[in-house]
Amino acid sequence: MRKDVKAELSTLYAIKELGEATREELLHELKKTYKVKLSDKKLIRILRRWKAKEVLSLNFVDGEEVYKMADVPMFPKLKIAHLKKMADKEAGKIIEELENMGNEAGHVVETRNKWRDYVDLNLTFENIDPILGGDSGKTNNRRLFPRGADGKLIIRRGWMLGWLRENLRLMDCPGTVKSYIAVSQGDFIKQPKIVNLEAMTPKGPCTYEAIPAGTKFKMLIRFPMQGSKVRTAEEFIQFLKKAEVAPIRGFGANPNVYGGRIRALN
Repeated sequence: MRKDVKAELSTLYAIKELGEATREELLHELKKTYKVKLSDKKLIRILRRWKAKEVLSLNFVDGEEVYKMADVPMFPKLKIAHLKKMADKEAGKIIEELENMGNEAGHVVETRNKWRDYVDLNLTFENIDPILGGDSGKTNNRRLFPRGADGKLIIRRGWMLGWLRENLRLMDCPGTVKSYIAVSQGDFIKQPKIVNLEAMTPKGPCTYEAIPAGTKFKMLIRFPMQGSKVRTAEEFIQFLKKAEVAPIRGFGANPNVYGGRIRALN
């Protein structure tokens, strides 16, 4: 069967962006975000092919297949708009590079198997400092707080993944741990009132939509207790306490301005 390089690349990129995904989640994400329609049968062929090349890893969560990127060098960041317009020839070159990476990375199976024993952590957080939004506004000197499809304020998954990636180094965890963590969108317990704060950027002064200190939000974090340096609930609590007091990186957009500190309440 002739390879559909755009479909294969979109599938890999979707898994990379989601962190981990079931087949059902992938089919939905591919259709909604990447405008790629695949049958379940064709998706299975793609997933099995890349698993055999050790570019994807397979775990089971509650008896359901969950796919993740393996710990191998991946393709450079691509914007979704670029991916949609990409010519088959360009996509084919990236696919070829990935195939070579998978073929040459003999250590992948050993590394991949270390990341296991996932636990679901339903956490409620409270921000100690204001959290700035980073979405583009109508002008270059204004940034908006993220909103969902229903117009409600939300916490982006990427913010939490970036915060975990940087601050888990406090527990001697490598930055690659980010590739093995899955998080949900953050929802506010009560929709906060936006405040406008000023901050300097390399391009000059900017007005940020922000949420004030003391705002609570909840998120699901799916974390591997094996493979990282955090192996027990007590160690994860220890990590949260360290990151609360003095994080390597704060939360939200441009966190160095106001601190971006958050704490877990449960």
